[in-house]
Amino acid sequence: MENILLEQLGHSDFQNMKKEILKKFKKHDKVSGEITRFTQLDNVLDFVLNHQLHFSPLSIFPDHTEGKSLKQATLLGNEKEINGQEIPHYIRREILYASCWHFGDEKLYMWDIYGRDKNCLAIQLNLDNLLENVFAPGNFLFSSKNLDEGFNNKDSNAEKVEISSFHFGKLEYVDLVKKTVKSNLYIGRFKDKAFEHEKELRFLFRQNYKGNQPVGLKDLKCRFLKNAEQNLNVKVIISPYAQKNYLEFITKAFQEYKNIEVIASKFTTLFR
Repeated sequence: MENILLEQLGHSDFQNMKKEILKKFKKHDKVSGEITRFTQLDNVLDFVLNHQLHFSPLSIFPDHTEGKSLKQATLLGNEKEINGQEIPHYIRREILYASCWHFGDEKLYMWDIYGRDKNCLAIQLNLDNLLENVFAPGNFLFSSKNLDEGFNNKDSNAEKVEISSFHFGKLEYVDLVKKTVKSNLYIGRFKDKAFEHEKELRFLFRQNYKGNQPVGLKDLKCRFLKNAEQNLNVKVIISPYAQKNYLEFITKAFQEYKNIEVIASKFTTLFR
């Protein structure tokens, strides 16, 4: 049985935490509209069939500024130290997990960067629809099979992993070379201007690290409860690089799902 990171424990403190668990990066940041994720077929099937969304540790991201702050500070002041010592950035990269989306409709340059494989797909959702049906209190939890193995190991002193924070919002793009940027940018919520074309919206999960727990979980999943995904209107977009029969194959694969629309990329004609 999978070990649960975020459970309904039934006590008031947890329920209050759960109501506040998903917050915007900025209160004044108006975030609404379509979001698109360019990915592989197995992740789309995981989303549709298994009702879960994959989160990746920042440690596997090629951009090594991920998990760092401008002053090598920590994410939150009250999490600044463990046993009197500051958390190194390489540990922060292991305890921060992200689900990354493009804010807006599909773009040809995004296909070129993340979807050149002929079998790539894109999932497109309405952000408000996702927040209302999946990320509503009581509708989701986090789990990992790797954690279950760690807790069952007799030699392991690992305690139950707790959620520290869970936020979402558009990333800020700053010039890290000039070093004339704001000093209050939170870790995991900004990137260099070189990535500004990505127009990224990110869901950012922070594991409450205590020094004796598995971190860098490569199979961390956000699981949907109460059939929440049935109320989502999902578009599955076929890569413009895909062969014609791939569209037919994917359409048949999802034909029984009334809330899922399979369409060809609007750029397909450019490659025919």
